[in-house]
Amino acid sequence: MTFRNVTVFSIVLVFMIGVFAANAQMREVVIENTGMPNVIRDAIVADLNAEGEEVVNNTKYILQRGETYPHTEQYEPSHKVWLEAEEGDGPLPRILGVSTGGEAPRLLRATDDMTFIGVRYEGLDNDGNHTDNAPMRQRGKGTTLTAKNCVFPDHRHEVFRVDDSNQTWYIENNLIVRNYRKNDWRRGYTISYRDQQVDSVIIKNNTFYNTPANISTNNNYTGCNYLEFSQNTVHSVGGLMVDYLYGGQFESALINFGVAQNVVCKDNIIIDSAVWGYEPQWADSIFIMNINMTDSTESVDISNNNIWRDPTFLDLNPDSVEIVKWFDPELEELLGEKGADFGFISEPVTFNNVPDQQPLRDALVTYFDSPTAPFDVYLELPTEPDAAEVDFGYTAKKSPTASSTGGPLGAERWYDGVTVGVEDEADQLVNSFTLHGNYPNPFNPSTTIRFDLPARADVQITFTNALGQVVYKTPMTSYSAGLNKEVSINGSEWASGVYFYQVSAELPNSKMVKSGKMMLLK
Repeated sequence: MTFRNVTVFSIVLVFMIGVFAANAQMREVVIENTGMPNVIRDAIVADLNAEGEEVVNNTKYILQRGETYPHTEQYEPSHKVWLEAEEGDGPLPRILGVSTGGEAPRLLRATDDMTFIGVRYEGLDNDGNHTDNAPMRQRGKGTTLTAKNCVFPDHRHEVFRVDDSNQTWYIENNLIVRNYRKNDWRRGYTISYRDQQVDSVIIKNNTFYNTPANISTNNNYTGCNYLEFSQNTVHSVGGLMVDYLYGGQFESALINFGVAQNVVCKDNIIIDSAVWGYEPQWADSIFIMNINMTDSTESVDISNNNIWRDPTFLDLNPDSVEIVKWFDPELEELLGEKGADFGFISEPVTFNNVPDQQPLRDALVTYFDSPTAPFDVYLELPTEPDAAEVDFGYTAKKSPTASSTGGPLGAERWYDGVTVGVEDEADQLVNSFTLHGNYPNPFNPSTTIRFDLPARADVQITFTNALGQVVYKTPMTSYSAGLNKEVSINGSEWASGVYFYQVSAELPNSKMVKSGKMMLLK
């Protein structure tokens, strides 16, 4: 595996320097909220000549904090558009679609560069119904889309969509929450490249949460020059599939890189996501991360991520369902099953203040009984999309120092609330040697055995087949006292069948043995 080359990084850096230089020279126009619809469009049109061309180039339109800007019509500019919140504190300016009979439109569908900074772009209209899909929909070859410091709640289908080739996207430091389509669960994905050759896509420092489908659905088989997914916080994002839409002959992923020549995916924290399993007839396979590597793939840097799914969440899936794996086969060949040699970890974290997961748990149980039912029949998601109302700072033992630079994983906006967990009293007061079994069970090809130790011990696990023949022994390993010690086992070279294991712990004053049973299904 190689790391991204200097040429690609230099191109992105030079572009950003150009953006900042242009930004320093921009004219600013404050759009006052008059209470009338379409004031954003009207302010922009007022700056155009009779041919629809900008009279003054490089204009930044400033939206007032705490104000709501309604629109009843879609504007399709052929020039650059830059919308930004005014400086200072206070609620973000809101962009709100208003229905005049039928579906409320998106605000813009641009054919030149489009920039949104510090706005809240609502996905529900004034009546609480979904607006038109893909609010950030970009046409125009070689154009640039930028969304920074924004909130995108309640959008259906896609939030960001490429409609032309050689585009560059910067999606940074946004909150993207509750994206779903009421009558079509899977179409709640966030980013879609479609069948376009894309230049660069940078998805960095965002927070994604409470969304049933994927972050990235990439039908792009023509390629992306540079794709980065880094320093994002992902919580309760499902990777959910729907059988009646896509019957069986496809692969998908929570984060789908498609065909990309240069990939960076690191320093993310992905918690309780891709917990929905899938019926085998619905899809060939589903993964947390997927890439289509070709001869043109130049560099792949996928490292330093925390992927954790609560086993009790996964247990809610029925027996007929396949649990989503971490990596597709090509990535697994590069990274191993769970990327331990590339800085991947898997640990639970305690977030400071996040939405209740119980609605998602209830929906998962109900979903497989009626997968074609409207999404909102049995799922009412909490309604707190503002940064002030959630806090994805966290406490954990490894994640606060597990990034590629030695800092916290996840989006930077939460770093002030990140603390390193210490051994708590529960770890100190374990009073017995307890075996919690292995998960998953049945498994293919790997499973993890968990146990508690009342004191420091040397532990060895012996595995036998149904005939009593020893098939494997782990090396004797020393563990400190505490809860949830883990040993992962790969049975890829074993035959399908029932196996037994004995966990032997040599404590300071005694030796104890616990036994378990597991099944390998290939």
